[in-house]
Amino acid sequence: MHLHPRTWTAAAAAACLLAGSVGLAAAKEGSAMAAPTLEHGFRQDPMTWAERDGTLQGAMVRTLVLGKPKRGDKKLIGAEIDKILSQQLDDGRLDDHPKHGYQFTAEKLGRIAEAKLLPAKATESIAKAAAQYKAAAAAWHKTYGLLGHGATKEQQRSKKRREAGAALVRQALAHERNAIDTLKKALAALGK
Repeated sequence: MHLHPRTWTAAAAAACLLAGSVGLAAAKEGSAMAAPTLEHGFRQDPMTWAERDGTLQGAMVRTLVLGKPKRGDKKLIGAEIDKILSQQLDDGRLDDHPKHGYQFTAEKLGRIAEAKLLPAKATESIAKAAAQYKAAAAAWHKTYGLLGHGATKEQQRSKKRREAGAALVRQALAHERNAIDTLKKALAALGK
């Protein structure tokens, strides 16, 4: 899975924070390891960074990992959610990457649902839409495996493979329709 270098998942942030906490505990116990200072940034001072950082990433760590948002964190995350949703395409996707648009859309929707800043009904619908886009991406990927450039001409002409590919296309399209319908429910829950 490809993530933008500046995008921290909750698990990665938690691992970094845990590693920092272990280091701080060792320093307090009098080991040779000196207590870190903020001058070294996130890698050496994860707890100090998490407490003081004013960026979206800092707000996400405090809110989603530590469960201790500062004043303004939810507003910062909410603005990012609004930005992501404003980029929605006519077919419901949030990314138009030619090979991975559905996968990236599922990831973006999953992050919105994970933030749990929207009403419960909208959050639930967004999480369901993310699952539908993920399923659509998987079906398209399998279709490509059966009938795409990796298949020989003989395999591409195989009636059995073409029928299986057609079934997967129908499945992918059904997941896409379900995702769009579910996103409409989320928007309705938000009054939009």
